[in-house]
Amino acid sequence: MLAQKYAVALIDQNDVPQPRIGESLVPAARRVLRDMNLLEIINERGYAPYLGNRSAWGQDSFTVTDFLQDPDGPGWHLDRVDFETTLRRTAAERGAQVIAPVKMRNAKRHGQTWTVTLNEAGSINARILVDATGRKSAVARRLGNRSTSRHKTVSVWAHLKDNLVQPPDSGFSSVISTEAGWWYTASLGARRVLSLHTDSDLVRSEQRFGRGLLEQAMKNPLLEPVLHGCVATAGEMCSVAAANSLILPRASGYAWLAAGDAAGALDPLSSRGIFHSLYTAFAGAMEIDEALVSGDLNKFDTYAAHITEMGRTNHEQEHLFYQIETRWPDAPFWMRRRAEEQFVAPQSG
Repeated sequence: MLAQKYAVALIDQNDVPQPRIGESLVPAARRVLRDMNLLEIINERGYAPYLGNRSAWGQDSFTVTDFLQDPDGPGWHLDRVDFETTLRRTAAERGAQVIAPVKMRNAKRHGQTWTVTLNEAGSINARILVDATGRKSAVARRLGNRSTSRHKTVSVWAHLKDNLVQPPDSGFSSVISTEAGWWYTASLGARRVLSLHTDSDLVRSEQRFGRGLLEQAMKNPLLEPVLHGCVATAGEMCSVAAANSLILPRASGYAWLAAGDAAGALDPLSSRGIFHSLYTAFAGAMEIDEALVSGDLNKFDTYAAHITEMGRTNHEQEHLFYQIETRWPDAPFWMRRRAEEQFVAPQSG
């Protein structure tokens, strides 16, 4: 969006996007993608449709919620690497300068201008800085703005080869609560993503390998029917990613703002992480355009207040949902979530 009107530089530490968990893009994203002139481009990628959710939470059977009556239609189960590659390529085609692979060493403001120092790539100057560094919130941290979190939830995940031609959960994401946390799985065609969400200190050694994770998941009677055609490579380790919800005390300041996970990361249970990133990117771009047109680079208060309110609402919903599961009252994972207090938005200094 902004690159068609202003000089925009996109800095990335990776030469190409890396594999990561997070492939469910909810139907509401169609509206944001349309506003960003990206919907047709994404439709052309041919991603698998995301038709709804199956949840076994607080019970031993699935409750199915589909998107049949959703006015936006189905969502997508993305090929995450292809999705991010497509977004980066489109940004470049629309005029953005992509600088990769480089790391930001420092960012300082001198009067009306930011100077961003890069390792082995000199520096660039900018009027407005956007922190899109994910959960690290690297820019915000350098400015004394640190995210807060209530838990140390991680996702232990793997992509498995799936030999089932027509999996029984095709088009659906499945969530199953268990004593140690909760399982997530979704079919991605010839592959399947499998993840255990638990606390970092509860991860067992055998769960760090794809075969061990698959063997444990197969013991669950709700997972076995969709996993029996899956194969994990011997000796291949799982990826472990932070999966706790986070929020910044303030998502903006003079001539800067945070977007995506840098502004506030959602618990994956919401299935709205990618949507949240797209929405905050769009909202942030609109605010930046207005600020540059008006010349007032301190116009981001409304954006910051909106992000804080979104964080509060998401945390309240997360808290309520975790209280539904009562089958393992003495399990550490669930004890910690019952003991927590309701979220109170942090105050900026």
